[in-house]
Amino acid sequence: MPMKTRLPSSCGRPLLWLFLCLLLHSTTSLLRAEQFGIFTYTVTPENTITITGVPTDTTGAITVPDTIDGRAVTAIGDSACSGFFPRYGLTSITLPDSITSIGNGAFANCEGLTSIILPDSLASIGQWSFTGCSSLSRLTFLGNAPASNYLDSSQYPMPASFTIYWLGGYGFTSPTWRGYPSVMINQFAYPAGEWLLKNNLPYDTSLQQDPDGDGVSYLMAYALNLDPRLNLRASLPAPVLDPSRLSMTFPAATAGITYRVETSSDLENWTTEGVTLSAPGPDQRRTASVPRTGTGQFLRLKVTQ
Repeated sequence: MPMKTRLPSSCGRPLLWLFLCLLLHSTTSLLRAEQFGIFTYTVTPENTITITGVPTDTTGAITVPDTIDGRAVTAIGDSACSGFFPRYGLTSITLPDSITSIGNGAFANCEGLTSIILPDSLASIGQWSFTGCSSLSRLTFLGNAPASNYLDSSQYPMPASFTIYWLGGYGFTSPTWRGYPSVMINQFAYPAGEWLLKNNLPYDTSLQQDPDGDGVSYLMAYALNLDPRLNLRASLPAPVLDPSRLSMTFPAATAGITYRVETSSDLENWTTEGVTLSAPGPDQRRTASVPRTGTGQFLRLKVTQ
């Protein structure tokens, strides 16, 4: 009597995944695809944007835009960043605050992907979203746990180093959540944590750093809500000179930051004496000014935490 051999359930997964990818792609192809930079997308009946594809040779870190042609980007579609074969080049993805859903298999087989920060707008995570992401060490949630969520360690094992991080939103638990190691980020200890995470930096990064040497520390970028990954030398508030006053306008809304404007006539001795500071405007910007008294008149902004 011939022997029957039963294959382990995991052996059928690659074929099943291939079938599912083909099925999902054939469904989304019914909508007319558009192109924006490296991103393929479709416009939904609700006039929002779903990202449907990223080239398989994409490398490094990518940032998904929050709008395309004036429409909000609200979804990463089924299989959008996945591949039939492992993708090693894509290492990091930054999602905008507008994203509400991540589709089935959206990042499957992205073996070079190390971390993803999930915005507080996210409401659902599809099945197999991170299957095959063998280098993924962390998912960081900026909001509440998604109401519709297929993450489950019993069905979708992650690398040994994988950890869930969350900022205090509802629906999470520690020291584990849905079977994965889970850590709540202490926002009192790390008040800049959310800003750092949104800029794809570890939540406990020291704000005193200026790694690119542009003269703008992380602390100043945080205080002015600038992107610390850019060269910010030309992005700092600039003094404006008119016939009677020297003034400077700057964002001043970051909680926990003290803003101090000083004046000098020789760039050596600085004081706040004579500086007039306006109340915050509707856009939470303030204007500091001093009377114009001579040929040498300077203003500078200092921030402390």
